[in-house]
This record gives sequence, C-alpha cells and structure tokens, in this order.
Amino acid sequence: MAVAVVLPAVIAGVLNRNGYNISTSADQSGELRTWWEPAEVILIPGGEAELELNAEYERGRYPLPRLTVQLNSPNMTIEPQQLVYDLAFRGRITVGKIRIRVQEPGEYYLGVDENMIDTGLTNIVSINSPAKVIVR
Repeated sequence: MAVAVVLPAVIAGVLNRNGYNISTSADQSGELRTWWEPAEVILIPGGEAELELNAEYERGRYPLPRLTVQLNSPNMTIEPQQLVYDLAFRGRITVGKIRIRVQEPGEYYLGVDENMIDTGLTNIVSINSPAKVIVR
C-alpha cells in the first residue's frame, strides 16, 4: 500500500531531470510583521508624537501586492487613520507615519489589529508589536 503511494513520486523524480518540486499550500503563506518606531513615547496630556509603522514580509512565495492598515484607538487621536503602501513588496518597508495625541494621563498601547489589515493575499500570518504611549 505504501509503495503504491510513493512509487508515482519516485518515478516522476527520476524522469524529471530538472528536479522535482512538491508544493503545498503552506509554501504560499507568509508572515507579516509590523512594529512602530519609536516603540515607546512619553507625552504630557494633550501632547503629540509622530510614529512610523514598519513592516517586514519574507517567507511568502509571492510578494505582498499592497498593505493597507486601518488605525483606531478610543483613547487617542490618530492622523491619518489609514496607512497605505500601494507597491508590491518583499522584505522590510516603512508603511507610513502618523501623529498621535492623548488627552488623559495613563499608559496606552497603539497596535495594529490583524482584522484591519488588507494585503491582497490570503493565508498571511500577522505578528504585530504595539507602541507604548505613556502620558504623565
């Protein structure tokens, strides 16, 4: 029984002089990492800061066609609320810059919700590192 399953692959490998490539759907998925720079900011109430969203995509079989990120946080004002990188890419990029303003003292986190990311591909694993915002 096992020979019947393996034998066609062995024969195809012998007959194909250029090599034999087994492709699975896992080969097509990739890992998208996003992070903010700076990773931590300290503000006074009502103060503003500029943060830069960076992304890295390496493991996928195809480049990402685009990256669109919607930003929303009930505790802070964010401008712009959408960042768009409209070029296909693989590797590390700067998605864009935002300005934030927070009125109340406290500790806040600015992250990227994976449900608010559009890449143009499916099977993308999103790993996001939030920025810490401290208001004193």
